[in-house]
Amino acid sequence: GTDDVIILATGDDCSSGTAATTVFDNTSAVDYADTPSVSSDDQQTYNFNSTPPLRGGVYLLCWCQGSSCDPDGDLSMFSTDAGNLTIIGPDGTFDNAASPCVAGIANCTITIDGTGFGTDDVIILATGDDCSSGTAATTVFDNTSAVDYADTPSVSSDDQQTYNFNSTPPLRGGVYLLCWCQGSSCDPDGDLSMFSTDAGNLTIIGPDGTFDNAASPCVAGIANCTITIDGTGFGTDDVII
Repeated sequence: GTDDVIILATGDDCSSGTAATTVFDNTSAVDYADTPSVSSDDQQTYNFNSTPPLRGGVYLLCWCQGSSCDPDGDLSMFSTDAGNLTIIGPDGTFDNAASPCVAGIANCTITIDGTGFGTDDVIILATGDDCSSGTAATTVFDNTSAVDYADTPSVSSDDQQTYNFNSTPPLRGGVYLLCWCQGSSCDPDGDLSMFSTDAGNLTIIGPDGTFDNAASPCVAGIANCTITIDGTGFGTDDVII
C-alpha cells in the first residue's frame, strides 16, 4: 500500500543489518524512501528523498508494511529484504590524516573506495563544510586549470580509484574536501555544481601560505623579529629560511 516504508541498511540481511544514516540528506535518523506510488497491488515505486545520494555503495532495501512503520522508531519492523540498491560513487570515508601529503614534496597520491568507478571520473579540491556548498580550491597545486584537480585516475577495480594530484608538489598545507564527479562530462574549469559528492578529506602538512606581517613589520636594527605562521601538522624540527 501507499503507507508501506523502505529504509536502507548495511549488513548481510535486513533482520540483522544496521540502518544506513548518511547516504541521503535526511532529516530522519535513518535513510528511508518517500511515500511510494502504487501502480498496482504488485508494484511500488519509491523515490529516496528527492535529493541526490551523498555516497556510493551497495545497500539493503528493508521493507515494512503499513502505517505503523516508523523509520525513526522500531527498526526491528524492517526485517524484510526487498533487494539491493547500488549507488555509483565514493563511499565518502577517505582520510589521509594518518599518512598525509607534505607541501613541497611531489607525488601526493590517494586511493579512494566506493562503487562503480571509471577512468573518466574527476576529483577536485575544495574548502568549506561539504562539496555541495564549498568553494573550489585554486592555489594548492600549480595547475594550468582554474581549480585544483587530480590527474586521470587509475582504476584497480570498480570499487577503488587511485589519483595523483598533477605530479607536482602541493604548494601549501591544509585540510581540503575531495569532491567527486562521474564521467567524461565533468569539467573542473566549467560547471562545479557537478562536483557535489564528498569523497573524503585530503590532509597536506605545511604552512597555509597566508602569513604577511606588513601591518606589524620587523624593523632593521631592532632585535626579536618574531613571526607566527598558520598551517597544518607542524613539528618542532621544521625549518624556515
